[in-house]
This record gives sequence, structure tokens and C-alpha cells, in this order.
Amino acid sequence: MSTTSNPYRGFRFPAEIISEAVWLYHCFSLSLREIELMLAARGIEVSYETIREWGSVAAFSTGQISGKTRRFSAAWVTG
Repeated sequence: MSTTSNPYRGFRFPAEIISEAVWLYHCFSLSLREIELMLAARGIEVSYETIREWGSVAAFSTGQISGKTRRFSAAWVTG
């Protein structure tokens, strides 16, 4: 039994399908509608808005996007 939590818990589709869609979007620079068509060809009906939501959930769960704001200094860097 794994101790890692499922970031896609509570979604309608299994984690494997969500991971595949997010992977296709980020690795191959496909549009959301192209991924929607690819999944439809496999018999999975999902809208491009849902895939967009999955991508944002995946980014937050992997730490690519954080809620922290960057602090900038007022000093110019010369060099």
C-alpha cells in the first residue's frame, strides 16, 4: 500500500486518465481540444475545460506553482 496521496481524489475520472491527459498537454505541447479529441477516440468523453482544470491541479500538486509571492528588492543589480 502506498503512502502517497492522490492529488486527483474526488474527480470523476481515474487518476491514470487524468495523468495521461496532463502528460500529453505538457510533454507534446498539444492544445486542450486536441487532447479532448484524442481521448474521445479512445472512448473517453471529457471536455477541454476539464483537462485545463486537471492541468492546474497537477501543477499545484507537483509544486510547479506555489501560492507564495516573489519578493523583489528595490536595488538594481549591476554587474
